Amino acid sequence: MANLLGKITNLDFLKIKKGGSVLGVDIGTSAVKIVQIKKEKGTVVLENYGALALGPYAGMEVGQSTNLSTKKIVEAIRDLIRESGISTKTAAIAIPLKNTMISSMEMPDVGEKQLETMVPIEARKHIPVPMSEVALNFWTIPKPEPKTISAPVKNNKKNTIEVLIAAIHNDSINKYQEIEKGAELEPELFEIEIFSTIRSLIGSDTDPIMVIDIGAGVTKLATVEYGVLRGSHIINKGSQDISRALAASLGIDIAKAEEIKRDPSVLDEESRKQFVEVVSFPLGRIFSEANSVLLDYQKKHNKTVSKVIFSGGGVLVPGLFDLAKETFKIDIVMGDPFARLESPVFLDKTLKTIGPEFSVAIGLALEAI
Repeated sequence: MANLLGKITNLDFLKIKKGGSVLGVDIGTSAVKIVQIKKEKGTVVLENYGALALGPYAGMEVGQSTNLSTKKIVEAIRDLIRESGISTKTAAIAIPLKNTMISSMEMPDVGEKQLETMVPIEARKHIPVPMSEVALNFWTIPKPEPKTISAPVKNNKKNTIEVLIAAIHNDSINKYQEIEKGAELEPELFEIEIFSTIRSLIGSDTDPIMVIDIGAGVTKLATVEYGVLRGSHIINKGSQDISRALAASLGIDIAKAEEIKRDPSVLDEESRKQFVEVVSFPLGRIFSEANSVLLDYQKKHNKTVSKVIFSGGGVLVPGLFDLAKETFKIDIVMGDPFARLESPVFLDKTLKTIGPEFSVAIGLALEAI
């Protein structure tokens, strides 16, 4: 079982020639993002990056969430690779969180070998489809060390451990293998997107952290502690809801709303005030649900979430940061995944601005390299 699972959730077996480059490919619903990196003298260097909107491939406006066929996705990836001047085919591809099932469960502390036999049996209680239809992986969640010697943490379940399980339906794996083959990328390597995001955004923090990734159609939440995913949640609202609200309120089409969403400075003073009010409504609904998830986690585990890190293209909306501070009442940070890579100084401002959009692609490439 371990070899099969490795293909889905980690890239340890990836054989890259010394000095070779690798791609991280993030196929979202509104855009494809790619990052090409390589390792030089112990430093990870950014070689190239690019993004391509998928709306036009579906006869829709830029920024809108799509449901493209595999053929159209392949076409978009090939176009992006060509237009970006990407020079490698070695790639890691993200599988969307919505196509997976992630849960945690308590198991007896019997050792890794026995767990490989026991976990699939116990996982049946958490996965609502036959086990033959999914690829399954699991991780043992490490127990945190006591913060002080004088105040040890009591463990009333010292003979048990917590195990994180992740399952991907075989149909999803087949789809992304088909995409990879059609785009002439190799080898066949995949990772659930939430793990890529965590890798690119969270460093040595051990305190509980919430990551909020706002995409076009959905918003993904991840609660992380000691660098380990402790919980995930999907909110069926995203940045396209903001565009639709702006279009309806200002009496403009979606294409214009997408432009104004990123840069409201083109509006007159009265319309800018209206912009803030309109944007606050869909964002407020997203933040309210995210805050409920955060508070539930704190209550369940009797721990305080130390900060919220924002990611995804939807977080670039002006005013989002201030509204988030009002809602969550804790430290708010904008994700900066490019900070983990060495890049030309003249690109610093640009990369910091667009960074949240590339969290998944960078996390994938970092795992591969």
